[in-house]
Amino acid sequence: MRPRTFAREIAFQVLYREDLNPAPADGVVAYDDALLDQGRQTRDLTDFVRHLAELRGQEDADAAEECEFYSQWLRTPALVEFSRLLIHGVTAHRAELDDKIAAAAENWSVPRMAATDRNLLRLGCYEIHYTNTPVKVVIDEAVELAKRFGGAQSAQFVNGILDKLMQRKEEIRISKSEIRNKSEEENLNDQDI
Repeated sequence: MRPRTFAREIAFQVLYREDLNPAPADGVVAYDDALLDQGRQTRDLTDFVRHLAELRGQEDADAAEECEFYSQWLRTPALVEFSRLLIHGVTAHRAELDDKIAAAAENWSVPRMAATDRNLLRLGCYEIHYTNTPVKVVIDEAVELAKRFGGAQSAQFVNGILDKLMQRKEEIRISKSEIRNKSEEENLNDQDI
């Protein structure tokens, strides 16, 4: 697993947990800080990894290897900060992200979506609109997480909605570019007079 993929997985798990068990106003921040605390005890980390391994149907040897990977990740400040950026960004912009997702998801309301899909879409939508990560990378990463954590149709659903969000972002970018070009032409014409 690539390091940033893992950082997204951690962010997704925190967001998913918060979505299913809403905490008081700063609860997600407190949970996020506890989860990402570099001083976390090895036993807690091992339990966390074993739980993930059980969800994925992995053997104990695979879980031990993944635990080492998690430990390395926790010692990489840039990856911990990337997870925090995603968690805090999605939390801060949740209503706006849900509006964008609802507009792209014809015949689906955000609350009606599966919790895994809903949170992967929020994560992907946030990255598309608020980070410099290439959009195709965002979509690929979200689809991979959907395959691992979602239902049978999650990957296609997440891919379709994020693709629409990408197209809408591109349309807006092109529209702004056309407006800017038109404005520059008008300025040049005004200067000629």
